[in-house]
Amino acid sequence: MTRAEFDQDAFEADFIFGPRRRERFAYFVAAAGVIVGVVGFVGAVSLFPLKTVETFVVVVDKETGEMDRVAAVEALTLDESDAVIQANLVA
Repeated sequence: MTRAEFDQDAFEADFIFGPRRRERFAYFVAAAGVIVGVVGFVGAVSLFPLKTVETFVVVVDKETGEMDRVAAVEALTLDESDAVIQANLVA
């Protein structure tokens, strides 16, 4: 096998297998991107239950900055008609 034949065979092999190699690499990169995206989505969704707000009334000591919890604020159970009546009484 001469040098020219070897170069010709190498060129043909690269011509045939080069696009396949690049395509396989592109699929690998795309799969890695999809995996990173799915992991990020699952991570964000798993944090949703932590988005709860608990409201407390606190008293802060002016000298030390220490806080004491006085009471927990709960949701009101007031229907619309009672709310309108109370708003009219106050105004």
